[in-house]
Amino acid sequence: MNPKLRTRLLVVAIAAAVTAGCAQDDPGQLLQDANAAFAKGEFRTAEIHLKNLLQEQSENVDARLLLAKTYAAGRNWPLAEKEFRRALELGASVDAVGPGLLEAMFESRDFEGVIEQASKLEPKQPEAQAEAAVRAGRAWLQQGDAERARQAFQQALAARPSLAKAKVGLLTVQAGEGDEARARALESLNAILADAPDSHEALMLQSQLRFASGDLEGAREPLETVVAASPSDLVARSTLVAIDLQRKDGKAAKTHLDELLRRAPGWPVGLTQKAQLDLLDENREAARDSALEALKAAPDYLPALTIAGSTSLELGALEQAEHYARQMIRVAPQAVSGHRLLAATLLRRGEAGAAMRVVEPLLQLAPDDPQLLVLAG
Repeated sequence: MNPKLRTRLLVVAIAAAVTAGCAQDDPGQLLQDANAAFAKGEFRTAEIHLKNLLQEQSENVDARLLLAKTYAAGRNWPLAEKEFRRALELGASVDAVGPGLLEAMFESRDFEGVIEQASKLEPKQPEAQAEAAVRAGRAWLQQGDAERARQAFQQALAARPSLAKAKVGLLTVQAGEGDEARARALESLNAILADAPDSHEALMLQSQLRFASGDLEGAREPLETVVAASPSDLVARSTLVAIDLQRKDGKAAKTHLDELLRRAPGWPVGLTQKAQLDLLDENREAARDSALEALKAAPDYLPALTIAGSTSLELGALEQAEHYARQMIRVAPQAVSGHRLLAATLLRRGEAGAAMRVVEPLLQLAPDDPQLLVLAG
């Protein structure tokens, strides 16, 4: 080949490669690709696109906001809160950021923070005002103040009279008033679902109330509807797994659990449910390993601690069992389970006196607890 022609072709090839690289890294294209991935529930892919974009434009408000929503969709609440706050600092509107920020704080169990933040936010649009009030209402419920929760949900309805999640919030308050009130709330949900058949909150509450009434099969139906409409809804899918585990239907539980862990491989709730499924299959070593994986992501997650401790005891790893028992007591000092595990571990080690000193105060709190009575005996 002619040397000049070879050189010319090489220059063209290099230019094409550079142009392709520039096109690939074009911020507008990256944001478009991230939005497309997010819409398809491919949150990890969306996150990669957004991080690449933000390396070039760290103050891109739209990218920050979408990254916050991506973290929220994957239930990485600390990072979601961080990015929502960053987007707000960069000039994103309160209307766009507020609901997501409050949700991230709520899911991180910062209920007092949600109430305080909601009172400081001043969204302009009625939709955002209603969303903020709903999240404040849910936080008040978690704080045990049903009356303030009711007021917050009514405030949301004043801003948006048709908002289904605010109506569901009021029914949640009502359902906490006793069995008869729960039955009435369940009936009232039918009217909400007639107007808003796809309401996530109404379907989830319907499932919860049916579950509380002992109707496990009925509780699955609305969850299946939610998952069919929103395959990336981890809470609905996880609740389905929980119901199937209680029904001891390991096959059904595994189907949803596999998909849940595919979408959120490090989520401690899903990993703990995998441990529960392992226990259902009587595979205690696998259950312990799954619980330990959950504890890597959430060191104080009580359900995972409980499984790690109980399986360690059953497998004869007494030092580890005692460690997890004491950690359970530190995390939830009023709960009986940690003290009970500690007493059982001490008893296995032949320290009957120490075990009895753990059990005696508990018997005053729960004199009819059969496991405590067996330990004391």
